[in-house]
Amino acid sequence: MLTRPARPTTASTAPGWRTPTWCPSAARFSTASWAPNRTSLDRLREEVTPDDRALIDVAATTGTITEQGIRNNIEVGIRYIESWLRGNGAVAIHNLMEDAATAEISRSQLWQWIYARAITDQGEIISHEWVEELLDEEFARLERFDGDRFEDARDIFEEVTLATEFPSFLTLPAYARYLTEAREKATLEEPGRGLNHPQLPSAGPARPPQQAPRNPGRRPGDGAPLTPPLTCCRKTRNARSLSQRK
Repeated sequence: MLTRPARPTTASTAPGWRTPTWCPSAARFSTASWAPNRTSLDRLREEVTPDDRALIDVAATTGTITEQGIRNNIEVGIRYIESWLRGNGAVAIHNLMEDAATAEISRSQLWQWIYARAITDQGEIISHEWVEELLDEEFARLERFDGDRFEDARDIFEEVTLATEFPSFLTLPAYARYLTEAREKATLEEPGRGLNHPQLPSAGPARPPQQAPRNPGRRPGDGAPLTPPLTCCRKTRNARSLSQRK
């Protein structure tokens, strides 16, 4: 289980909510931290004005863009996608539990910084070429193992990060590429399916689909089918054959 030093919970909105840290017992943690106040209704934050001007006031935000932040975005994005391709929805990276939202934020930040030619705290312009260089370096540092999907993960990460147009979501190219391939592979490997299955005869020339005979006595919308069931047609043919024999 992942643990790290406890953080103050006075700004939380619910007991036991300690994202992204796992603790042995959320009930024990919340009891010790929140008693006797089990809600945060007393923290109204009246100093905050949530209006449209605050949403676009970028200058009021603190923090700077660093090279290490760019590298972290690259590493976390690729590592999460690699694990996601192997069927894991949540991944432990640097003692934090990450999900698709983390990887989405990581690649979105990089795309936006490249598009806006943002500048780091050291005066470096974030360009397409520089991010590619950092991506090569971070990819070379990844710890590889048998059966990993890092090559595929890198292809997806580059596609959604270095594209000219901003992709809608990072998993969409993965769904279109790998989910379709997995489905086709499973279909071919299913017993009785696939062109190479030993029980399946060789395919002959394609025949045009046969159309059922129309019933001129029926009209669309009168509640009856336009064509009789196939079983009725077989019964009719059998009855005619018997009558002809007699």
